[in-house]
Amino acid sequence: MENYQIIKDRLVNNPGISAVTISSRVPSGRLLDSQGGSAEVNGEMSQLDVRIADIHVGHEFIKTYGIPIVAGRDFDFQMASDSTEAFILNEVAIRDIGWATPEEAIGKKFNYGGRNGFVTGVMKNFHFESLHQPIVPIVFMITQDRSNQVSIKIDASRREETLAYLKSEWADLNPGFPFEPRFVDEGFNRQYEAEQRVKTIFTFFSALAVLISVLGLLGLTTFATEQRTREIGIRKVMGAETSNILILLGKDFMKLVLIGFLIAVPISWFGMDSWLEDFAYKIGISWTVFLWAGLIAGLIAAGTVMMQSLKAALANPVKSIKNE
Repeated sequence: MENYQIIKDRLVNNPGISAVTISSRVPSGRLLDSQGGSAEVNGEMSQLDVRIADIHVGHEFIKTYGIPIVAGRDFDFQMASDSTEAFILNEVAIRDIGWATPEEAIGKKFNYGGRNGFVTGVMKNFHFESLHQPIVPIVFMITQDRSNQVSIKIDASRREETLAYLKSEWADLNPGFPFEPRFVDEGFNRQYEAEQRVKTIFTFFSALAVLISVLGLLGLTTFATEQRTREIGIRKVMGAETSNILILLGKDFMKLVLIGFLIAVPISWFGMDSWLEDFAYKIGISWTVFLWAGLIAGLIAAGTVMMQSLKAALANPVKSIKNE
């Protein structure tokens, strides 16, 4: 990018901006195809048989994004050779190339895309793309003429005033072009819009299903208690406690809830497991999820049944028998 250093020097003077860097791509974007290369493995140069995505960056890229270096060092302004010979790879690239550890890779000859140099650092694996894709081998190199995206790290507490400043600077540097900033976190969030829509739909229909179930259960409980009004009255006269009446009326319904829960668990597990298959990295489905779901369903059902059953259990048994 032309005049990058001039742009950087102007921007870093603002108190709301802590870092400025440049790159060919930014996290949350898609990684493209790789170029050919070779690497020194076991003392010999061998052609790479793995695909390694390349990202061209400025000296401060790794520091700006806070990517940990697990071996070697970051790019250094004081090292003139870094602009032409230094390569930094991620841990996946080190493994796929054939180096046993990140430390072993440091100082090894590495040729990529017609550029000859050495591995100066190894960065910790991180998700450049979404969680739908696995972490792929990546190589970082300094090539500013192929970098066309500027990353600016701003102070969140000064976001609005900093954006206003950047808009003003943009109008001065690129008059006639609209100022359209993009945030990395928003870029990642857009990759999960489908999941967010599914969440909204499932939340709505789950709430609707619970509401319909509660209304249906309330109606069944009302009908059952009316059918057994005389029985309840006789039991009360014979000395039955309120708790006994509640158990009598509620146990049949709780059995149905338990049967429904046992049917729902394998279906839910299969659906959740199938959905998680779309992600390269996923968690297991813990049994506690179903335990909590069962407890909540049981509490809702018990509360619904209790409302009507308690009313019948507390009614005057003489009136109940007389009405019958």
